[in-house]
Amino acid sequence: MTQLNPRDFKKKIAGALKDENLQKALKKVEHKFVDGRTKAFEPLPEFEELRDQAVEIKNHTLDHLDVYLAKFIEQVEAQGGHVHLCNNAEDAREAVLKICREKNAKKVTKGKSMVTEEIALNAALIDAGIT
Repeated sequence: MTQLNPRDFKKKIAGALKDENLQKALKKVEHKFVDGRTKAFEPLPEFEELRDQAVEIKNHTLDHLDVYLAKFIEQVEAQGGHVHLCNNAEDAREAVLKICREKNAKKVTKGKSMVTEEIALNAALIDAGIT
């Protein structure tokens, strides 16, 4: 599995923007997306208000993330779980690998999440001989 670094990502974006076939294809489907979105929200006349409320909730949560994170950790631990706080992708991979080693895991099951891709966990597990 390959990780895309920001420099490569910017090159891919530049290439996609210059790709005439891709741009034509996007133009063809653009109106379908907008029309589909409009149609999907027709039965919900208060959509704009709900969207604004969602933004307020998100911003409030981010502004008070320490409080919500502490509450989350408290509730997980009250149920016998463990929360592993990591500063970066490398720390997260190492935390998972440490747990796997401690349990002598040869196979793991992961929930479907983009986080495993973002932190390159799949490659780290494979490199450690864990499938």
